[in-house]
Amino acid sequence: MALLTDLAREHTDLHRDEVAHLHKLFSEWAVLADFCFADLILYVATRDDNWLIVGQVRPSTSQTIYRSDWVGSWANDSERAVLSDAARRGAITEGEVEVEEIA
Repeated sequence: MALLTDLAREHTDLHRDEVAHLHKLFSEWAVLADFCFADLILYVATRDDNWLIVGQVRPSTSQTIYRSDWVGSWANDSERAVLSDAARRGAITEGEVEVEEIA
């Protein structure tokens, strides 16, 4: 499985301190996934205006909805639209996304 640091270095312009911040966030994610009874997926914007999954956490308090590990995968068209809109507005954004594979 690809590492967050490697993916960020290869595909983004994030600085070392920004990647370190993502590592801190990711280290606490398991607790949040458990509280929310939900899978969490971390996307980052890439140099070519795309979105890349660099982190994924499954809850230990409920069943996961994803069969596969998505780290290293690119956002599909529907995900890209919602992610780009949220980043542009700097706000929580609602929208529908197509999920290729769920349990």
